[in-house]
Amino acid sequence: MKIKKLVRSQRLFLVVLSLWVVQKGFNFFEPWVYAFFDESNTNQSLRSSTPRFLLQIVIETLRFLLSFLIVYAIYLYNKFLSNINNSNYFSLDNSKYLAQSGYVLIGYSISIYIFGVVGLKEHVFNVGIVVFIGIILISFSKIFLAAFKQKQENDLTI
Repeated sequence: MKIKKLVRSQRLFLVVLSLWVVQKGFNFFEPWVYAFFDESNTNQSLRSSTPRFLLQIVIETLRFLLSFLIVYAIYLYNKFLSNINNSNYFSLDNSKYLAQSGYVLIGYSISIYIFGVVGLKEHVFNVGIVVFIGIILISFSKIFLAAFKQKQENDLTI
C-alpha cells in the first residue's frame, strides 16, 4: 500500500514538473514570437538589436521544442511507475522505459550543449545534472534487466 501512495505522489510531481518545463520553455520563446509577428514599435527594439534575427528565431524555436524531450522522458518514467503501481516490478518493459528515459535526457543535454556553443546562454536545467540523471536511469535499467533475467531463471526452476 505504501508503494501505491509513493507512486501516486511521484506521478503528481511529474505532472507538475512537466507543466513547469513547458511553461519555462515558452517563457524563453514568447518574446521572440511576439517580436517576429508584431509590427508595432514595442518589439522593434528586439528585432533591430539582435543580429541574425531569423537565426535566433530558429534557435529559440528549437530550444522550445527541446523542452518536450524532457516531457517525453517524464512520460516514459511515468509508464515505468505505472508498471510498478500494478505490481509488475521486474519486467522487460521497466528496463526499456528507464533506458529510453535516460537516453532521451542525455540527448537533450547534448542538444543543449550544442546550442550553448552556438550562443544559447539560458536553458531550463543544468546540463551536468541532466546527464547525471540520465546515467543513473540507464544504470537502473541495467539492474532491472538483470533482475528480470534472474526472475525468468527462477520461474523456470522446478
